[in-house]
Amino acid sequence: MNDTQTALIQLLRENGKMSRNQLSEMLGISLMGVSKALSGMARNHLIVLRKNPNGGPGRPSETVEVGAEGGYSLGINVNHFGVEATLVDLRNKVVFFGQIPFSFRALSLPPVVGDMAPVFALIGKALAAVPRKKLVAVGLGVSGDFDFTTGQVLKAYDFISPGQADAFRRFLSEETGLPVSLVHDTESGLIAERWSNPDLPPRPTLLSISDRLGMSLMFDGRLFRGSPSWRRWLGHAPVPSSSEPVPNYLPGPLAATALSTAWTDLLQGIKYGHRPPVVPDVWRREMDEFYALFEQNDPRCRKIVEQGMKDLAVVVRNLCILIPFDGIIVHGWIPEILEMAIDAIRQSLREGSEAHGHTLVEMKPPVYAATLRERTEGAGAALFAMDELFSSKMITRGWKRETAKPKPKRKPIKQAGRKPQAGSKGVAKRR
Repeated sequence: MNDTQTALIQLLRENGKMSRNQLSEMLGISLMGVSKALSGMARNHLIVLRKNPNGGPGRPSETVEVGAEGGYSLGINVNHFGVEATLVDLRNKVVFFGQIPFSFRALSLPPVVGDMAPVFALIGKALAAVPRKKLVAVGLGVSGDFDFTTGQVLKAYDFISPGQADAFRRFLSEETGLPVSLVHDTESGLIAERWSNPDLPPRPTLLSISDRLGMSLMFDGRLFRGSPSWRRWLGHAPVPSSSEPVPNYLPGPLAATALSTAWTDLLQGIKYGHRPPVVPDVWRREMDEFYALFEQNDPRCRKIVEQGMKDLAVVVRNLCILIPFDGIIVHGWIPEILEMAIDAIRQSLREGSEAHGHTLVEMKPPVYAATLRERTEGAGAALFAMDELFSSKMITRGWKRETAKPKPKRKPIKQAGRKPQAGSKGVAKRR
């Protein structure tokens, strides 16, 4: 795929169906150049040319859209509860999704190959759903801290160590024959929503929040990637309901009331931040017990969750005063708590609009659950890898243009036996 074809694919992914004239105008290249690129892409099933039944004077006779079978991207997401494998096509549609309960942190050291058999089987099923030579990108979504410049894993919360995460990444690369793009699980949710929600503008400004208070921002279709501490800013934000100091946090932080791990501590009468770290299996068991009590309408659990969602809503409202979001995506909780979070944020926005006059009335963003639900993070990893594939080609193209050495000027060729004419260089003109 050359540079022009890469740019065409990205435009079609962002805007859906487009005419040749629209593509030519947006890319700034001739209609002939666009048509030549499209003909080659159609032969490789990268695009589909459809006749427009309403075509006529002033209306395009055909439209162009991305072909479903032009290429596929595989996304692997690793979290506390297990491993997910998701396959998406160039139209951003999920064509395969599978998940298994699995914990990398529970593996023995040194690792035994047989322990990884369920993960190998899941990846094998996903790859079996890809037509031959049609896998174009692979993404790995994990929770931790990364160096975005070098791609190095600094922390990996769902692995024993960063080395184990790197080893799994290398395995994926060897198995697929492709480089593996690394994406944070909070960012993957945002990427998935950007490409899977048809109601959003082509380049939206979004806020995404997950159950572990991971947050990510997108401005005009581009991820905001600050320092690693930025993704944890939400948990450190203070809330009015509490002013008590928490170790390693600001006084009265949101994490002490809205983080799911804080709920189990509060239920046991332990102040958040004062409990020694627990292994994932213990944490999962405690969360299952908490959710079971919540669904049985236990008043203590209900009160804890309601206060946490109110505090979360206040912080989100303050962000909306500063940034005109096109949407706020909430995902990760069990369905009933997810609805509570959405309702609390909507209510807080209504209260904010009354308190701040017209500040939030005109640009109040919609608040909703992630479109892909449980497939969000895996699909986001796959779509992020596809974005990396196309953007890296376009960046490389621009870099080559900027750093290319100027070509030497060609010397004029002297023609033997030909005398210089009068008026030419070096010959006096006769009067």
